[in-house]
Amino acid sequence: MWPPGEEQCLAAKTLYAKKSGMLYTTNKQVAWAADGGPPGVMTVSIPFSAIKAQLVNPDTAKNIALRVTLKPDADGKETNHSFVFPGADAVATREQFKEAIRRALAELQGGSTPGTPAASSGGGTPVPGAGNGVRPARPPANRLPEAIQLRMELLRSDKDLQRLHRELVMAGHVTEDEFWANKKHLVDTRKIHRNQKKGNASAWLDLRPVTEEGRDVKFTLTPQIIHAIFFQHPSVKRAYDAYVPDKLSESIFWKRYFKSRFFHRNRAVASTLVESDDIFDKCLEEDEEAVSGVKRKRIDDISALLDLAATEEDYEAVERRPDWPMVPGRIESARSLIKRFNHHSEQVVKALRERSKRATEELNMANEITITDLRAAETSSRILLDIRDQGRYFESQASSVKGGSASGSDAAEISRFYQRFAAETPTLRNAMMRNADVMAVYSELNETIRRSGQDSQRSRDHVDRIPAATLEELKSCQRTGIELLRHFWASIPSTAPQKRAKCERLIESLATVESRVQATLNAVTTVTAEDQQTIRQFLDPLHASIAKARETLQAKPALPAV
Repeated sequence: MWPPGEEQCLAAKTLYAKKSGMLYTTNKQVAWAADGGPPGVMTVSIPFSAIKAQLVNPDTAKNIALRVTLKPDADGKETNHSFVFPGADAVATREQFKEAIRRALAELQGGSTPGTPAASSGGGTPVPGAGNGVRPARPPANRLPEAIQLRMELLRSDKDLQRLHRELVMAGHVTEDEFWANKKHLVDTRKIHRNQKKGNASAWLDLRPVTEEGRDVKFTLTPQIIHAIFFQHPSVKRAYDAYVPDKLSESIFWKRYFKSRFFHRNRAVASTLVESDDIFDKCLEEDEEAVSGVKRKRIDDISALLDLAATEEDYEAVERRPDWPMVPGRIESARSLIKRFNHHSEQVVKALRERSKRATEELNMANEITITDLRAAETSSRILLDIRDQGRYFESQASSVKGGSASGSDAAEISRFYQRFAAETPTLRNAMMRNADVMAVYSELNETIRRSGQDSQRSRDHVDRIPAATLEELKSCQRTGIELLRHFWASIPSTAPQKRAKCERLIESLATVESRVQATLNAVTTVTAEDQQTIRQFLDPLHASIAKARETLQAKPALPAV
């Protein structure tokens, strides 16, 4: 329906020139298509670049309208397009379209926020100071409502949902709110994913050259990589803030970074590629001091269960030697690298603790040094069972466990079963079935499986002979019918008059779907009658479900008019 690169944002039922149709907004234009017109053909198409202003009438007006004024043409003439929003949610729907147009105009003007004037109805009283009955609209929000943004993100990310939205909402079968009422779980899930804050990556950043041409080495920097460098090396972040952009440009800063000893300190590269740099040599010193622990900040709020120095006085008389895994390596470069890894892990854990730690949280030393197993057992509040005659109570319980007194018929039945079981002699060596009977059953099963496979292949052959456009249209009819049935069965239990009207409207839409299916099948002339019969069998469950919905609505008594 839309050309490549253009995506639909909003769609709603409106009236234009007293004709019913659908109003759309995309990322490029405002469009309106009349009901019953050719599919995909827009009666009115207004690019955002051609819009001069938009006007709205008061919310209390009889007809809730939105007027779009175009820029003057070569003759200086302005053109207006007015769209009337019907229904109980007309004001809310108009506000969504007005906000979408405002944002589009603001983006065209370089991020400015143009005012959106609102025109009062022709017979209304002019508002003082507005001039000619035109009053300024309420200041719009800086962005679309969050619910609208979540819906747009879902439509952009899910092509199947976008296709279903186009087949239902844009075709006028259901309204925008009705469509999303059954998709609330998708919107809620999208909101959770959107508001979820990602923590800092714990992986060690290892930048490798993308291409090497002779002595030219190229690296790719993205905002995520730069953020990781700043997180892993705070000294580089301080140098960046001090020199960029007042003293050095950003590109020169990073070129010097990739040539410095700071970057190549643990890499096996030729010494000719490493240059001495005042900025990053200082960063190297600061980083080594932070890693070696000379200027490490004292941690005062360390947990008592993790502080090994807290109980050091208890082991003064004990001779302790570090185990061999605790002895540092003898290679200085390896020790430096291990210290850097440990320092990076400490930064990740520290960032996680600072994010999860509450501002009002206080360290409770008593709770940390108290072992749960050494605490006294806490008595829980219980309701005592007051039994006056305990003997009779336990006797009744014992009799119920033993089964009580069985009836005479039950005892006789059990005795006959025992006698028959004891007198029976097992004959496990004798076959229960003849070999001929077993082979007959196996032959019948194999024949049934073979016929089932042939039928499946025959059905696939019938489907393969259907033109692709016809098959896609039939799939569209089935998707639309199933979704309309879902809306119908969600509304039929209600006794509200508006729900009854909605069910009747959905039944009419389902009848339209059946007509589309029949018209599509009649239009196919390149397939045989057998192929058409197979297709009809595939669609029989849909027709049966629609017939059941129609029967249910007819059996439900209509509510008396109020």
